[in-house]
Amino acid sequence: MWPLLLVLGAFLATMFIIPTFIAAPIGDDWVYARSVETLLRSGHMEILDLSVVTLVFQVLWGSFFSLLFGVSFGAMRLSTVALVVVSGGALFGICRQLGLPRGRAALGAAAYLFNPLTFVLAFTFMTDGQFTALLVIAGYFFVRGLEPGRGDTLAILFGSIAAALAFLTRQQGILIPVAVGMYLLLSRRWRLDRDGVALALRVAGIPALTALLYYVWLLNVHGAPEQQGAFLTKITEAGWRDTRILTARMTFIETIYLGFFVLPIALAVLPGIARWRLPVRWPGFAILLGWTALLMVGLSIFGEQGRMMPY
Repeated sequence: MWPLLLVLGAFLATMFIIPTFIAAPIGDDWVYARSVETLLRSGHMEILDLSVVTLVFQVLWGSFFSLLFGVSFGAMRLSTVALVVVSGGALFGICRQLGLPRGRAALGAAAYLFNPLTFVLAFTFMTDGQFTALLVIAGYFFVRGLEPGRGDTLAILFGSIAAALAFLTRQQGILIPVAVGMYLLLSRRWRLDRDGVALALRVAGIPALTALLYYVWLLNVHGAPEQQGAFLTKITEAGWRDTRILTARMTFIETIYLGFFVLPIALAVLPGIARWRLPVRWPGFAILLGWTALLMVGLSIFGEQGRMMPY
């Protein structure tokens, strides 16, 4: 366990360098901080018109830390730091569930925590950091709960709850149980029978019910924030052509970022790669060629448009 504690300790130590408790907003987090202030002062949940995201859990989580440490940007940022630290332990747990030794699992946790995007957003009250943390936590419980031959119903339940909380932070959280369902289908572990329906309910029941209740509350009690309505209008008006263009662009952009995210791990394994002597498998080789082709085409197109990192 000490490799993980070392990584988490190093991450927490950066709080003495980064002005976490400075009395100033960062980016858009003043919008979300205002919702926390409103909840604590009036007892009402208010999502401002400027907010595009669901936000409910983050407001509650930030309010809890504000009750402990006082209403301030620092207390709210601390709520994000705490959640990200927990997710670092969850990523370590995922690596361990997948059979990695403690040292390499800690390396994976470090690559996640000190990823430039994770690290920067962890010290804000933006929804990105909290959503990603909940995504990782949900992933850990689903990996643990769906381990072949050693299923854990309670872990699946916790994963489902974490996915619901992720949805209550950003709408994309509803895709977490969808991704788990795709895994179960592709691995042929889900069948349309009584057990299959029960498993689907354990995975997706809580997030689906949470999403339903959220929109009932939002549309009938709170009222839809202006920017959420505008965002849905843009999606509706985009059409299939713009959707295909956006999908192609995002596929390339995400491939680029994923490569940079795993770069520290790739560099760490290079010294020992000659000792592996792994057999060449055509599916893996095909994926490598496809990945390379995607990068080359994307770089060529973006280069002609004069676009540079960060995209």
